Amino acid sequence: MGRNSSDTRSLPRKLASTPFAASLLAPPFAPEEVQQRRLQLQRIVDIIVLDSTRDKRKDLVIKLKLSLKPTAPREQVGIFVPNNAPVIYETTITFRDVNQLDKVLAFCIDKMAGNCRDNCGFCSRFRKYLGNYWVKDPLVTVINMGDTVLRKVSLAMHLAHLVAFATNKQDAGVQIAPLSSHERKRTEGVDVCAAQNEITVVLYNFFDVFKKEAAASTSAFC
Repeated sequence: MGRNSSDTRSLPRKLASTPFAASLLAPPFAPEEVQQRRLQLQRIVDIIVLDSTRDKRKDLVIKLKLSLKPTAPREQVGIFVPNNAPVIYETTITFRDVNQLDKVLAFCIDKMAGNCRDNCGFCSRFRKYLGNYWVKDPLVTVINMGDTVLRKVSLAMHLAHLVAFATNKQDAGVQIAPLSSHERKRTEGVDVCAAQNEITVVLYNFFDVFKKEAAASTSAFC
């Protein structure tokens, strides 16, 4: 749908095996497809890092909880749960995924720089954020006996900031309020640079909850 199959795309070898970077190898998404993914990211109300454990290979596995604004009023599930209450989804990522994420996003900025207007404000702010904040804020800390512990609040904050960049709400903290219909209309006419579109699709794939939500909705009606 709306893709240019003649567009040749490539990734550095170290990033090519990263699942959520696969979109960077495919022809670019049409603007309306990117906007659909951006609207899904705008539904994120809260990001919480629940836990982190070591798997059999000693890799750090991280459990995330995402609160999503419902796409339609929910069925009344109790007097204390309104029909517009966020829908909760859990997903798991690895610390390797997190380490790859900033590299993939930096690649988006560097690769698409030639397609952005001169002195692109988004690219400048995002590159500064990755270089001055993400990279310099360690996401793990070393405790007794050399064990590493995930800094859960820091990771949640950084993931929230990344979503904020993709959805034009760069000043958000861990709590991210979705755009109202008035705000959405106001931002529809604002130019979005090519790198921001790439970043939006990468983050949509990274969280991996929206496809699960769609699959659950489909099975509920079968």
